[in-house]
Amino acid sequence: MSAFPQSQMEAHPHVVELPAFDVIGLTVRTDNDSQFRGEDRIGLLWAEFMSGGAQGIPNATDETIFSLYTHYESDHNGAYDVILGKSVDPGTAAPAGVVAKHVPAAKYLVFPAESRSPEAIMSAWRSVYCYFDEPGAPQRAYTVDFERYGEGAPALYIAIL
Repeated sequence: MSAFPQSQMEAHPHVVELPAFDVIGLTVRTDNDSQFRGEDRIGLLWAEFMSGGAQGIPNATDETIFSLYTHYESDHNGAYDVILGKSVDPGTAAPAGVVAKHVPAAKYLVFPAESRSPEAIMSAWRSVYCYFDEPGAPQRAYTVDFERYGEGAPALYIAIL
């Protein structure tokens, strides 16, 4: 049974606590300014992943795709790594050309996206930024955040303290 809730289409973000898991995938370093200026490194990473880059991932636990945001330089204004991959059996070594990332157990705020379209995902990210700008919002951990593309609508998982 998956630790991830199957139904995520709620009007407001909700808190979940998830166990640790491992992901292997392709990676790129970027920042939001570059992305918004048209240097779409994340889009290029997706194109590489979908055109065969996922084939180098051994021992995937299922077909769910994770887009991890990690190794934050500071906060959402600094550089970060994106790892686009799949969950794998614990301890699986990353072959050449891909990287492994252990995602520690954590508490997350889950923000649903309406669809898998880039526009819907960007809209969900705007919701994240607006939510955390509000007074009294929980503090982001800036450890590992991720988008999850499995059964049903995708969702953004934002690690909180």
